[in-house]
Amino acid sequence: MTTGKDNLDLDAIYRPIAAEMRRFEQGFSECLRPAGAFVGELVAHATSAAGKRLRPALLFLSGRAVGEIMEAHVRFALAVEAIHAATLVHDDVLDEASLRRSRPTMNVLWGNEASVLFGDYLFTHAFRIASSAGERRALEIIAEAAVEVCEGELLQIAERGNLQLPEERYREIVAKKTAVLCESACRLGAALAGAAPEMEKALAGYGRGVGMAFQIVDDCLDLIGDERETGKSLGTDLQKGKYTLPIIHFLRADAKAAGLVARAAGDGSHLGELRNALIRSGSMEYAFSAAREHIGDAKASIAAVKAQEIRAALEKLADYVIARRK
Repeated sequence: MTTGKDNLDLDAIYRPIAAEMRRFEQGFSECLRPAGAFVGELVAHATSAAGKRLRPALLFLSGRAVGEIMEAHVRFALAVEAIHAATLVHDDVLDEASLRRSRPTMNVLWGNEASVLFGDYLFTHAFRIASSAGERRALEIIAEAAVEVCEGELLQIAERGNLQLPEERYREIVAKKTAVLCESACRLGAALAGAAPEMEKALAGYGRGVGMAFQIVDDCLDLIGDERETGKSLGTDLQKGKYTLPIIHFLRADAKAAGLVARAAGDGSHLGELRNALIRSGSMEYAFSAAREHIGDAKASIAAVKAQEIRAALEKLADYVIARRK
């Protein structure tokens, strides 16, 4: 799944759903059904370097929190991950990123045209997979999530370069582009296992909190992370005028911040100066503190989960989101 220390941590966290995760991995590339050699090459690239598999894990853990895992859980885990993979491919094109999971991005290897179309291929296959499960309400959940993901990405584009971007607007973007898919994964897992409405809502709330925190941490790492650790191109948000929570706070806290942000966005040589300023001003800590608050909300949401092993795994997964450095 992942490598190094993070892999050991996630392997331990995912132990209660290890069998389900193996079924997922075995079926992911197969379910995309490449139609020819070229598409097969793209599928192999997209599926061979697995990420954290956070969304399938959230779906399976939420299912186990209230009942048994069914075949429909596996089908929807495949669909959710296909949607997530599609957004990564499209993001790399939009950001002109060159590195993802320590490998050249698809747009570097095959160009923007093939990458955009392959992202569309993943989106459409996600709904083919989901529809095959014969679960109407679950299909509605995943369809609504996909719409919100696209809305979030469009909203972020609309706000590019906005030095007055309100924090509330940033949080709305994060909720739509990232948190909604984590929330939906948890809702799907619970709903497919026959959860009572209040438990489904609680697990969905957990997923939302984890998703919000995950993206905020990601945004922080894009500014202060180590590319060798993160395995992906850094500083792309800033270069594209996508101002994230540390930048938003810094712009409010320092009258000279706008000039430094503009210099760092236009010339990578100023990024180190900006990093130091973000840390010195408390803006980076402000963002991490916001992520920790979301994690606290997520943990509070699952207090009623009776399966102790599953609740412990969910709590550890929430902690991992804050502690991760890639």
